[in-house]
Amino acid sequence: MKSSNNNYLTATVFGIPALISVSRIQEIPEGFYKYDVSYEVNAKGWFESEVSEHILFNWLETIITKEPIELDSDGFRPLRYDGDKSSDWQDYWLNDHRSYASLKDLEEL
Repeated sequence: MKSSNNNYLTATVFGIPALISVSRIQEIPEGFYKYDVSYEVNAKGWFESEVSEHILFNWLETIITKEPIELDSDGFRPLRYDGDKSSDWQDYWLNDHRSYASLKDLEEL
């Protein structure tokens, strides 16, 4: 699927403003970065997620940013939840999925 100016959910990922798509996006306009989010439920029943440039299994959604997200040497970065309100997971899932925006809106951030 190509990215368009459809509405996306807004979020903050690692302190970076982002748009979230629940559809896989293959192509994005120049000047944007695309990342996939994976998910898994661990033995404690906690939801664990990772961000990467491409996720094959347990794909959850796509993130679009104007700034690159720093990934580890394997090309991943965990979205951690440690019960702290300032954790990556808390910011990403609970605080920001409230409004809708377009790619044009992200350009202005």
